[in-house]
Amino acid sequence: MARVSFLLTVATDGLSVLGATLAARNGAAWLLIAASAALILRLTFYIVTVTRFAVRQLLTGRGDQWVAGGALAISTLACVKTTKAGDALGWLTWMRGFFDVAALVLWCLAMLWLGPLIAAEALRPRESYDVQRWATVFPLGMYAACSFAVGQVTGITWIVVFARVWT
Repeated sequence: MARVSFLLTVATDGLSVLGATLAARNGAAWLLIAASAALILRLTFYIVTVTRFAVRQLLTGRGDQWVAGGALAISTLACVKTTKAGDALGWLTWMRGFFDVAALVLWCLAMLWLGPLIAAEALRPRESYDVQRWATVFPLGMYAACSFAVGQVTGITWIVVFARVWT
């Protein structure tokens, strides 16, 4: 059940990414505020969900356990998008440092998930078809997307190199 609960955090992040993107594109500061609020709300959802996540799901999950890490990856992307939208609008500039650090911390946390997720796949390969494998593909893409974004915002080039290799 907790694996499915991560979708609540991912959906909220999706709203945050969309809101920040549209705010920058359309000069809508209210969307930036909404995107920031969604990001903060989402972090609360994640904390509640991850405390209920059974670590054994890494070995027994049918692919959807990858959302545990992918949810942090899209949060990372949401932080970067919020930073860029704030820069474009000249809003929340006082929070720029917070969002940059938050993006880097979230990226690091997402990367911490990557090792156990890959190890579990190696220890217990899931070779047969299962519809829940869609939830593996999404995080794989999010890891690359958030790494490109964090590398660009922070200027840490090896993160961009990771993104290229991961892609």
